[in-house]
Amino acid sequence: MQVTEIAAEGLKREFKVTFAASEIESRVQSRLARLAKTVRLPGFRPGKAPLPLLKKQYGRSILGEVLEEAVDEGSKKTIGDNQLRPALRPKIEVTSFDEGKDLEFEVKLETLPEVPEVDLGALALTRQVAEVPLDKVEQAIDGFAKSRQKFEPLAEPRPAEDGDQLVIDFEGRIDGELFEGGSAKDLPLRLGSKGMIPGFEEQLVGAMPGEERELKVTFPADYASAEVAGKDAVFKVTVKDIKAAVPIAIDDDWAKELGLEGLSELKDTFQKRFTDEYKGLSRTRMKR
Repeated sequence: MQVTEIAAEGLKREFKVTFAASEIESRVQSRLARLAKTVRLPGFRPGKAPLPLLKKQYGRSILGEVLEEAVDEGSKKTIGDNQLRPALRPKIEVTSFDEGKDLEFEVKLETLPEVPEVDLGALALTRQVAEVPLDKVEQAIDGFAKSRQKFEPLAEPRPAEDGDQLVIDFEGRIDGELFEGGSAKDLPLRLGSKGMIPGFEEQLVGAMPGEERELKVTFPADYASAEVAGKDAVFKVTVKDIKAAVPIAIDDDWAKELGLEGLSELKDTFQKRFTDEYKGLSRTRMKR
């Protein structure tokens, strides 16, 4: 076996490996000789089958095994002899072979860089620590309360206000044509939730129960569906019902309904969640 380095650029290395035709043939003959001791062929006693006949019947499969082993052996020896540390699995490409001729293949790989020794004692790292503002905890609790808020029918019909829950049917069109996902029935929508595209909810403020409105909006350019992103649309909306939000008193009684001892435990829970989040961000920054 002969190994020749043909390229070395940075971490990239390429080698050409050659097995002489005589070596391949010798390995094939050795395999056939071992096979001859055990194989049974009609008309011959065990171990007496002639090699030419065995080669005719088993030569192709044995040659394939020999070539596979030679490539594996050659690539491993190339890496070992040159003390290489591949970053990824080497790319092996057979460039030349025919029966009775030399086997040639190339081994291409990228090596791991040499990492210099570092005096860890000389390194100074600063761990970032962030305090959780009280107003952030209060905002989170307020948002959590709104997500669990209940709604009740209006005592008297009135125009829809920000924070109300509307039950609507809508049908959207772009260039006069219906589009996929642009229609719904009996959809509960809280005004101000920003659950719809910009401009949709705002145009429903002031609507009365049973009223139909035509809303003109533009889908954001970065909208998830590329088919409608950045396009103008017209929605025909029917307000079927309006419900008012039932006020929530964020106090000890409400916290106890959540299974907590009181409001202080709820605040501690949110405080810990944000503290853990900040610690995680600090740890990630420090690792970088």
